Amino acid sequence: MRKFNKIFCIGFHKTGTSSLRDAFNILNIRAAHWGAHRRNRLLHSLQEGKHNKELDNFDAFMDVPIPSFYSHFDQTYKNSLFILSVRDVKSWSQSVVKHIGGRMRDAKRLAAEERVQYDHWRGPLDIKKCIKKYNTHVKEVKEYFTGRDDFLIFDVKEGWGSLCNFLDIKVPRKPFPHANKSRK
Repeated sequence: MRKFNKIFCIGFHKTGTSSLRDAFNILNIRAAHWGAHRRNRLLHSLQEGKHNKELDNFDAFMDVPIPSFYSHFDQTYKNSLFILSVRDVKSWSQSVVKHIGGRMRDAKRLAAEERVQYDHWRGPLDIKKCIKKYNTHVKEVKEYFTGRDDFLIFDVKEGWGSLCNFLDIKVPRKPFPHANKSRK
């Protein structure tokens, strides 16, 4: 396995972050997702510039608020790996609308981590602005990590191949997990 300090999955929520968490667990890489971030008040610690114990207890991190702090993690956690999970914008935006649901009417009903991700604090959450924020994030992350070998752009539809190649780890016998997969 490739040596690394931490793995930060810096794609927006609804880009396969739950599937990545499950994949890392199959690979015996301790992964923290949304629930752990909320329990450990990770966003609060990051905003206050304080260390959070969650960052000691896990090896891989994904979902909000992780994407909003990618440059901080890059500067603070040397020798770490970064994975930008991506998804077709149309299916991503449909998943966001389904996930957020009625909370889109008022940003105050969103979790603080979601408000940070969308940089939206009051009033209705406009899906067109969410799409713009998503596209801007993807563009900025790609520019930030250009030419680096510690960075992977990953769509969960790819399955194990590119992820295991990036981590220099054998592809497991288990199928790649697809958590929260929408039914057509």
